[in-house]
Amino acid sequence: MSQSPNAEHSAKLIYEGEIRFGPTYFKLELDGHILAGHLFGRVLTWSPCSKYLALEEWLTIDYSQGPRTRLFLINLEEHTYSEFKTIENGFVRNVHINSGTVQYVKEFPATGYGLEAEIKISKISNWRKLDVYKTNKIANSYSLRH
Repeated sequence: MSQSPNAEHSAKLIYEGEIRFGPTYFKLELDGHILAGHLFGRVLTWSPCSKYLALEEWLTIDYSQGPRTRLFLINLEEHTYSEFKTIENGFVRNVHINSGTVQYVKEFPATGYGLEAEIKISKISNWRKLDVYKTNKIANSYSLRH
């Protein structure tokens, strides 16, 4: 489990499976709720102010079609997220969030090539509302949280 710098939020990557001959992928539990419809790699980075959480989202777990990933940024104050451009045959690495920007490396293991990217958070316009499921531990079922 990873706690935000201000200790108000927690994030936990829960093992979901493994790509054939490849890395593992996870579900995200955020503040006790499972984020619905998304799978993630091991990248999990908090902003120093605890407002943002950045992850590497996996868009396929099909060995023959991947890797296909993208940066996934959560705004914890607004309960929204933004999906960045898809990285075909590559991974998200070395994520840093500070001074109003997100910086990361698009890594392409087949070529050994990496490409740095920097985005101003104020320029992100595709924010969407988070869909999470709250676990009902008594009934061991899930209900949609609104």
